[in-house]
Amino acid sequence: MARFLFKFIICLLLAAAVGLGLLAWRSGDPFYTLFEWLSPARFKQYDPLIHAVATANSLDPMLVKA
Repeated sequence: MARFLFKFIICLLLAAAVGLGLLAWRSGDPFYTLFEWLSPARFKQYDPLIHAVATANSLDPMLVKA
């Protein structure tokens, strides 16, 4: 039973890793997405300022961030 449980957990971890890899790969820049997932605070620190500037100029915030 323990061996089955171990293999099941390994399969779940492998499936989760493949799923996250596919999500990152389908994004425009996989390395940027990976770094954003690993360190979210670094990539979100200017979001309030970006949102304020975008709202003031009637633009999409993602356009201002780019």
